[in-house]
Amino acid sequence: MPVEAAPVEAMPVDAAPVEATAAETSPGRRSLLRDDEGAMMLLGVFMTTLVVAMLYYIAGVGETIVYRERMQDAADAGAMAGALIYARAMNIVVLMNLIIASVFAIAVALRAAQYLLYAAAGRAFSECNWYNPRPCIIGLCLMMTTCEACDEVERVEGIVEEVAENASAASNTLRNVAPLAAFRVTEMTMDNYDPPANIGVGIGGRLPIEDDDSGHICDEVAFSFGPNATTSMIAVTEARDAADSCSGTSYVNQVAISAPLFVMLACQVELDVVRGYPKRVPDDVDLGENEFQFRSFVQGDAPFEADDERVRIATWGHSSEADSFSDNLAFLADFSFAQAEYYYDDDEDREEWMWNMKWRARMRRFRVDAGACSEAGGGFGRACGLIQRAVVH
Repeated sequence: MPVEAAPVEAMPVDAAPVEATAAETSPGRRSLLRDDEGAMMLLGVFMTTLVVAMLYYIAGVGETIVYRERMQDAADAGAMAGALIYARAMNIVVLMNLIIASVFAIAVALRAAQYLLYAAAGRAFSECNWYNPRPCIIGLCLMMTTCEACDEVERVEGIVEEVAENASAASNTLRNVAPLAAFRVTEMTMDNYDPPANIGVGIGGRLPIEDDDSGHICDEVAFSFGPNATTSMIAVTEARDAADSCSGTSYVNQVAISAPLFVMLACQVELDVVRGYPKRVPDDVDLGENEFQFRSFVQGDAPFEADDERVRIATWGHSSEADSFSDNLAFLADFSFAQAEYYYDDDEDREEWMWNMKWRARMRRFRVDAGACSEAGGGFGRACGLIQRAVVH
């Protein structure tokens, strides 16, 4: 029995998906999806910005090192120059003391010569008798000569006192002027470091000296072997010249051996003429203390602001707390500090400090006196403490 085939109906096919697939697989669409050249260009822009910022950062580090070294050199030079002014001022005060001692030695020598004439007259009188009247005449002549010597001593005392007064006044003036001179020298030194240094300030106190009424000048004129011998020779020479008119030189020669004792006695007698005019370092002040320190403060302009601007390119102009901290550090970088001191370059007793021109200057590590920081109080005290901790030079 024949089988009748069922009719097959064709299923309609939607052409739209076929057309989309063909569009996606077309050559133009395929190249657009795979093209990554724009991404590389964008990445290159970021990398170029970063590299440029890094280059300027490295350049800024180098400039900062040079800048800080230059600023510190300026501070060191200012501190050393100021301390040298103080050291020279102390040596000039020593010179004033030596001038006082030199003219005082003349008065001491003349007074000792007067004592030698007294002794020579006494020696002549010891040989005087009825059978040998010549020594009596010589002794009387020597006694009259001592009166003339006394008048000469009084005249010289007036000159000595005037010289001592002027020398002491010069020392007092120098004590007050030295800080101003050191300040000015520090300011002038900054001219050699500009740029980057703009302003240099030096700070130091008055010279640590005071009037010396201890009588130590006699140690320099009469009690030490060398000065005593020199003054004694002058005294003997003056006594011989005065006794020559009386033919009493031989008697002066007989008592000349006692000249050193007469010199020491004369120094004690004449001491009031110059007492209080020489200068000394106060007993409550020691070498290395704050009174002998000189500090310099230098302010300058950092030369790397342009580099900072270019480094900010990497951050696209954004700022953060780290940036504000960096700004504070940059502000501190505009300042430099240094310290130097003047000192007596020997191990002699403090009584000799103002009688030998051995004052020198040297650099010291920067330190602010603790008492000064505590006395400042408030914001100044905190700033002082911050500097104390921050500055390690």
